[in-house]
Amino acid sequence: MNNSSSIIELFPIPIYRAYLPKELSVVCNHFNGLKHWSGDGRTDITDYNNYGTHSDDTYVLDNPECEDFAKTVMHHVDLYNEESLGYKNKEWVFSQTWVSHKHPGQQHAQHTHPNSIISAVFFYGEMGDDTSKIIFHQPSLHSKVDTIQIHTKQEEKYAWRSAGISFDFQPGTLLIFPSFLPHSVPENKTRLVRKSLSMNIVPKYGFGDKRMLTELLFERF
Repeated sequence: MNNSSSIIELFPIPIYRAYLPKELSVVCNHFNGLKHWSGDGRTDITDYNNYGTHSDDTYVLDNPECEDFAKTVMHHVDLYNEESLGYKNKEWVFSQTWVSHKHPGQQHAQHTHPNSIISAVFFYGEMGDDTSKIIFHQPSLHSKVDTIQIHTKQEEKYAWRSAGISFDFQPGTLLIFPSFLPHSVPENKTRLVRKSLSMNIVPKYGFGDKRMLTELLFERF
């Protein structure tokens, strides 16, 4: 680049990261006794497609023990919206919150979170040397770049064309992101259970605009 040229990054997707105090993480002890459900309906650790399991309770942050933790997460959601997303909605609520377990050999294929605006994940529990990261994927990247069979340099400065960007599993980490952003978890190659708390978040009263005929008010149903 010289003084007469520059690189402009178009359409970035913001991801918010925070590290919560250890005293808040003790709420996760409450999750140890939760019954878990697998994709085929069983409640053991064996399930279809090595997906893993999630808690049968999908509103775990509604429990009184989680009140302070939930308020802290929502504070970060407010900051994320104010600093990056810019939605006019001033109040947000959890639509569903659940615990996910990935036992050794299990993984989670690329997916998004439908019927949600903002999503979040909190890592807790034990961490191994090779605990699976979370990978965020570029939406529709393959239709933009990878269908062209060319050789490219694998350097961080060319991250714009990366199929995915990963974040380490580190207990105490909170990640907040748009619900439409595809993400996945590679195979758990440790002997530990990979534990996380997932959250879907929506405007408290609804969304849309009355005059634009896009209004959806939850209280009307």
